[in-house]
Parts: sequence; structure tokens; C-alpha cells
Amino acid sequence: MKRNWSKQVFWMVLCAGLVTPMALPAQEAEEGAPQQQQEAQAEADDEWKEERKELEKKIRQMTDEWLKKNVTKPILTKGLALRWRAIKPAWSWPLLKPKRSLAAVREDLEKRMEAQYRKENREPTVKELTEAGREKYKMYQVGDIVKFKIRDGKGVNTIVEGRLTSVSFDFLRIGQRFVNRVDMDNETLALFYKDINDQMVDEYVKHEQRVYAAKLGNFVDENVQEQLAGEILKEGYVPKQMKPNAERSPNLARWETREEFMDKLYKKVYEEMKARKTKEFEEKVYKEAEYVYVKEAKEWMPVDVAETYRANLANQQKPNEGEGEGMEGGEM
Repeated sequence: MKRNWSKQVFWMVLCAGLVTPMALPAQEAEEGAPQQQQEAQAEADDEWKEERKELEKKIRQMTDEWLKKNVTKPILTKGLALRWRAIKPAWSWPLLKPKRSLAAVREDLEKRMEAQYRKENREPTVKELTEAGREKYKMYQVGDIVKFKIRDGKGVNTIVEGRLTSVSFDFLRIGQRFVNRVDMDNETLALFYKDINDQMVDEYVKHEQRVYAAKLGNFVDENVQEQLAGEILKEGYVPKQMKPNAERSPNLARWETREEFMDKLYKKVYEEMKARKTKEFEEKVYKEAEYVYVKEAKEWMPVDVAETYRANLANQQKPNEGEGEGMEGGEM
């Protein structure tokens, strides 16, 4: 508003013939100088920033070309073959691809171990076990000499010995002695009573079948634990982590395909090398272009621009020395 008012006054005076027309251009030139300086500075900033964009593009191109040449899956495969010698078959390109799932590898091994055990240890038939049970619990006949223990051997007269004279539902008569059925356990009753005998023979068959199944299971489990890692390796899988003895683990959750391992490794190495090479090429390209890194601005600038930036920053940070003196004078 002040500048507009000055122009009004100027024209009024001019009309009165008190000033010459040359006064207005001089005033406008003086007032326009800071604006022209700002425009010139902005133009200069645009110029070097455009130049820096080209340098950034060059750096990206150099980094991409280096990565394309030096960070490849075939190259990483060669490195793994040298560093991870415990993996057999050895790392090679193209990568070995499994034909079976991890679960299928384990299942096939379990089947082979089961077949091996059955071949070396034939499972008895039900008929054979029944015959063995009948032999174990062979029933006495009236007239046979018998000897057994009652009441689990507790108390007096627990040993019964003599000729079997008769068998009734509640008692056995051995010689002149009557033995109450309740004093005998099933193992003993099976020798005299057909229903108990059938029951005990049936339990014997089932028990022997459980024993065989348990031995079979233990054999399979032990051998699978020992051999599974090797079978997984042969199929083309590798441990998820490069740790000592990782290739011996029977835990399926710790394995993956070589492609899965390579994908993760490639991504990790690519990102690490990209960051490292970008920094290296920045140092090289910017220094060749006479740029320096300005920590205060966190960016690269031409040397002269950086010096001006730092000088301006330093001036802004200096305390206004005259301000304090003026305040003291005002108080006086």
C-alpha cells in the first residue's frame, strides 16, 4: 500500500512541475533489485539441481549395470558350492528341483523301513499266536497233577499242589483240599475254566500283536531319524539356514527347495550390494563433478553452492550483536 501511495504523490507533484519524470525509473530499479537477485538465485539453483539429476541417473545406471553383471543366481550358486560343501549333491546351476514333497520323502522312507523290518522279523499270524496262547494257558484235566499259588502268595497255605479231583463253578478239589475260585487270579483260572481260558488266550494274541507293532514302530522311527536328512538332501532340498549340522536335521520344517533358498539369498545380496555400490558410485561420480556432501542439508551440492550454503547457515546461527546494545541504550 505504501508503494502505491508514493506513485500517487509522484504524479501529483509531476503535474505541478515540481519534479522531473526521471525520478520514477530510479526508484523502481532500487526496489526491484532484491527480487532480481532472488530470481537469479532460483535460476542458478534450478541449473545445478538439473545437473545433479543427470548425475543421479548416471549413478543408477552404473549401479544397475554392476548388479546385472555381478549379482546373478548362477554366480551365487558357484559361491554356495564353495562355501557349503556339506550339501550333497553339490550346488550347481540350473538348480536341482525336487520331484517329491518333503512329506512324500518321509513317507517313502517309512515304508521302506517298515518293509525291511517285516522282512527281517516276520509277524506271527493270528493262528500262530492263538496256538502259542493255548500252549501258554494249557488247561488241566481231571486227574492231572497240578501246582499253583493262591492269594498272590499272601498268608498261609498259599501253595496248592496235588491231583486235580474235580472242577465246579466255585471250587477246585485238589486231593482232599477245596480251593475257592475267588482266591485265584485269571492267569490261574485260565488253566481250569474254558471261558477264562478263551479270554486269556485272546488277550495274549492282542498283547503279542501290540509288542510286534511297538518294535516295528521303534525300528522305523529310529531309522527315519537317522536317514531322513540324507534322503531329503538327495531329493534336492537344502536347510533354510546355513548353520553347522543343519543338513542333518530330520525336522521337515527346517528344509526348503533350492529355488526358495536362492530367491531369498539373491534378494538379500542384491539389496546389500545395491546400497554398497550406490554409495561407492556416488563418491566417484559426484567428486569427479566437483560436488561435496553437505551433512547439514543431507545432500550433494557443487562445491561453490555448498560453500554459500554453509556461509548462509553460519550467518543465521550468529547472535545479533547490535541488538543487545540497542536495548541497553533504550533503557538509558
